[in-house]
Amino acid sequence: MPKLAVYCVLLILSILSSFAQQIKFVSLQDSNPLKNVLIFNPEGLLVTNSDENGLIEIKLLPEKDLYFIANYNNVVQDTVRLKEIKNNTFYLDTKIINLSEVVISKNNKNAEIIVVEGYFNNIITNNKRVTGYIEGKIQYLFDYNSKKYKEKKLLQYRIFKVKNSNVNHKEIETYDFDSYKLPELKKIADFNSLKAKFKYDEKIDNQNFKDIYLTKVLLKEEESLKLFGFVFKNFYERINIQFNANELDINNLIFYSSIESVDSKRKSETDFSSIQKIINFYPDNLYYLTKKEAGETKEVSLDINHSNYTTLFWQFIPMYKNVKSYEPFSFVEGLGVLDNK
Repeated sequence: MPKLAVYCVLLILSILSSFAQQIKFVSLQDSNPLKNVLIFNPEGLLVTNSDENGLIEIKLLPEKDLYFIANYNNVVQDTVRLKEIKNNTFYLDTKIINLSEVVISKNNKNAEIIVVEGYFNNIITNNKRVTGYIEGKIQYLFDYNSKKYKEKKLLQYRIFKVKNSNVNHKEIETYDFDSYKLPELKKIADFNSLKAKFKYDEKIDNQNFKDIYLTKVLLKEEESLKLFGFVFKNFYERINIQFNANELDINNLIFYSSIESVDSKRKSETDFSSIQKIINFYPDNLYYLTKKEAGETKEVSLDINHSNYTTLFWQFIPMYKNVKSYEPFSFVEGLGVLDNK
């Protein structure tokens, strides 16, 4: 057989072999790939998450039941069983959990402020163990004419933390981190600045949604930073923003997500611990106000020791409202909601 033919056969076999080692998560309704599907094992450890093509590596999955929670335009809890996956594809029913379209109120002729209101969550893991979770309602204010970011207002939230923490302050791996962060939409108000600081990529799917991908590596794996008795390495941030048109405009925002990750340890420790924060924002309402009207909205301060809500807002989140008895990470033993103020 000619060398070229042999090469082509080997290449095809290599591609097929690579595909066989991956699982693709797709929508049952339209077969579109589902990115950012978070895969947890029964002990509550974050195993992996699907990439922008909905793919994960099979070798990362142990031979037992796994739970997943979709972390994109829908949220659901379900069980993945390897024996039920056919043709290396797992179909997720997204029909009942699709996000509603963002409601855009009629323009106000005296408008001075654009208000983007919606729901957020933040998942914190230490060595893939969930140590904290926060979700709530928030709004972001932008100047109506310049589209420049002005401020954010936290409206309501509830916090889940690990109970009965047994922390050894000499070991990072025992920490139950509660350094919660809110989504930073001010980052998307100036794309020229973002492009200068991040590696930039964009894709348009078959629904004409534009996805922006931004990656910034602050410390490579082979680099390290020593500070106050700690050592840090492999520090990076990844941002995914989706718009409902080719216009990269706050009026067309569909989804915002960021992942911050760093490996850290005390100088006295041998092994590094991997700390990760997954932060999401799902806009639900967009409207226009005068500066006076915008100033009348009451906000609350974030207290990591208490939840603070006046309504059962999670029952009205579009992604949750059709999911019965929803509780975030209900399969994670020991994670409980903190008392409301």
